Amino acid sequence: MAGQEYRLTMVATRAHALGGDEEGGWVSVRNELVAGSLSGVAGVVSGHPFDLIKVRVQAARDGTTNPVTLLSRLLKNEGVGALFKGVGPPVASQAFLNAITFGTFEAALRAVCPGQHRTDAPLAALFAAGFIGGFVQSFILSPFELVKCRLQVQDGTGGGAPRYKGGLDCVRQLVRDGGARNMGRGLPGTLWREAPSFGIYFASYEFFIRSTRTMWGGRSYDHIHVAPSERPAPPMLVSIVGGGLAGSLSWLSTYPADVIKSRIQLSDTVGEGFWGVGRKIVAEEGVATLFRGSPIAVMRAFPANGVIFTSYEMIQQWFNAQEGEEGGR
Repeated sequence: MAGQEYRLTMVATRAHALGGDEEGGWVSVRNELVAGSLSGVAGVVSGHPFDLIKVRVQAARDGTTNPVTLLSRLLKNEGVGALFKGVGPPVASQAFLNAITFGTFEAALRAVCPGQHRTDAPLAALFAAGFIGGFVQSFILSPFELVKCRLQVQDGTGGGAPRYKGGLDCVRQLVRDGGARNMGRGLPGTLWREAPSFGIYFASYEFFIRSTRTMWGGRSYDHIHVAPSERPAPPMLVSIVGGGLAGSLSWLSTYPADVIKSRIQLSDTVGEGFWGVGRKIVAEEGVATLFRGSPIAVMRAFPANGVIFTSYEMIQQWFNAQEGEEGGR
């Protein structure tokens, strides 16, 4: 998942489907996509150190699963820069993933619930549209997740050189060892993680926003003639808290799938199945292992959402100011 923080940015994009003329509508959509993509990148970078420790906790085979111990070991042996190992693939994929997820979610919502805005569509429709968006983007996200995870667990210790020199070298070795199909390693786990968590994310965020409407002066609309651009947006603090809670809930809801996915993507064994690996983990290490590292995921989800929404609002304000200056000329 969005990889899920790749999905965290999408709630920050509000389509101006009914606003203005065709050219103005295109400008609004362009601004939304740019703001969503850039804020998503900011969220990925700010949350990456948490993600790196999470993956190392999930992959630990020597019994060392204490996040503080792993962090201390990493800083001592590899330096502060190691906190951003593997950040390239998620950053490189963020803008493209946002465009895919945004387009799929909006198209799915229009198909599931014609004529209704996201702010007033039934929560079940938001879940269904989010599920479809998460399902589609998983096919693009999974290879990036594969490379990210493998780069994150390189510690460079033991007297030997790291296995991979970088993202491209990791791809080259994976394709060399198992062909192009090797890049799909862990796809089922990505699907099981992303699709339901995206649905939960969109639905829970909107539930929080609607539940607090009376607190910040918002109201619901019973017709489609009021464009989202003309509706009062929730205050930044409300969006940050709502996004943080939604992100944390969506992560926890599918976290076992993330653990299984990471194990498959970090293993060199070919042909491991999602359910087979899950049963093996439970049988050999216990059910609790499926939630190993989950507190770190939650710790990462909340602040990352805060960064995403703050960045999004700042970028949108800049766009509005620029367009206002151009309109006054």
